[in-house]
Amino acid sequence: MNRPSEPPEKPDGFDGSPDGELAGFRRSLTGESIPGPNAPWMPDIAEFALTFDGYLALGDRVGDLANGTEHEWSENRSLPDDLVELRSCLFFEQRRYRHFGWDPDEEAMVYIRALVEAIRALVVEAEGGPR
Repeated sequence: MNRPSEPPEKPDGFDGSPDGELAGFRRSLTGESIPGPNAPWMPDIAEFALTFDGYLALGDRVGDLANGTEHEWSENRSLPDDLVELRSCLFFEQRRYRHFGWDPDEEAMVYIRALVEAIRALVVEAEGGPR
């Protein structure tokens, strides 16, 4: 199977186009649909993470993005400012801990909650609220 050397930056639907498999994901996400700052991993955050498919969004790049983002967070406390990337990272953390067979520890939850709050900030801003 021949693969393109680089996957497209973002699949159809993420650039605001009305079509594409993932076009409705921005419209369905509201600040109220995002788990709160003290939400537990299970079921709230883990289930929310699965409302987005990072593999569908970024393909094989999702793991590299998630690992790089986690490293950047641990070094500099910085996160991407792109909703697709943030949701992909959260999705990957859910898959990571499902694969491990245990829940994230407190240190990992600080990072995971930062992802959730960054997602919330972008969504609230898009809704017209303060970031």
